Amino acid sequence: MAAVARRAVTRAVKGATTPPVPVVQSTVVPSQLPRLKGHLASQPVPIPAGVKVEVVPGLEDRQLTVTGPNGTQTFGMFENIYVDLESDPRQAQIKSTDDGSKKEHRARWGLTRAMLANMVTGVTQGFTTNLRLVGVGYRAAAEPSETGGQRLRMKLGFSHDVLMEVPEGITAEVPRPTEITLKAFRKDTLGQFAADIRHWRRPEPYNGKGIFINDETIRLKQVKR
Repeated sequence: MAAVARRAVTRAVKGATTPPVPVVQSTVVPSQLPRLKGHLASQPVPIPAGVKVEVVPGLEDRQLTVTGPNGTQTFGMFENIYVDLESDPRQAQIKSTDDGSKKEHRARWGLTRAMLANMVTGVTQGFTTNLRLVGVGYRAAAEPSETGGQRLRMKLGFSHDVLMEVPEGITAEVPRPTEITLKAFRKDTLGQFAADIRHWRRPEPYNGKGIFINDETIRLKQVKR
């Protein structure tokens, strides 16, 4: 009898079904999130007329997209960070579900705000970087490249000319043989290309020669004798 009872209990357990657990989806409303006070991220980013800012959901992450007269730029959003455009469509406010107690979270808020501000400037005004070639015989010229774009030909004291392809999205001008003007709507690519040019002749502190970016200066040192 005991064996029969155990078999009956086993059949009852196997036949039992577990009711499904309801899944609750939480929707974050950026306008209802608190502002982070006393931090760079608390400052709203003005959105000029003719510029569209939106957050596009992706397969793996959300993309912050900014579109303006100069084109479109995107930036991968960090987790728990949101852009509030509902409170004021002409000002974007960076908000987060984190409390801001961790330095890493505050850094992400500040980076997101800085990236959005740079993207807005890039698609409207663009960015400009000037380089100065200081040295005997240092010269530069912009010329068409074999790929249909631009390239820089520079004389920097080597036995050969230095040739550099200008990346797509950047325009190079040489108003004077010792000056190079770079223009782009992406600040990061512009800064990287300017650094690549400077790498050929970093400013040296003894003769003051080299490639200087914008208002860069260097303190001269005396040669030890």
